[in-house]
Amino acid sequence: MFKEINKDESFKCLEKAEQYIQSKQFELAEKFILKSKKLFPIPRADELLKQLQETKDTTKQTKDTTKLDYTEEQANFVKKVKNSQNYYTMLDIKTTATIPEIKKAYK
Repeated sequence: MFKEINKDESFKCLEKAEQYIQSKQFELAEKFILKSKKLFPIPRADELLKQLQETKDTTKQTKDTTKLDYTEEQANFVKKVKNSQNYYTMLDIKTTATIPEIKKAYK
């Protein structure tokens, strides 16, 4: 009787683990897979754990090899804009600038 209950709970844990894998919450998925294995040994749990480890390794490798999508010049410009206190300093113009000068600096 208890083994059947544990078996059902084990399958529920595996279902939850699969949901967490799909949502890329690998730590929670691993937790539920291990819980499933404790409740009742199901071969699917071992397969899922192996798949999870491979997915985690692949994800880690892609994070390490990710390149920046911006140049150093663009990064410096963003820092400058974020640190600007007003639009005049952002555009590098004087506060006494005329409208044509402001339009020219904006473009």
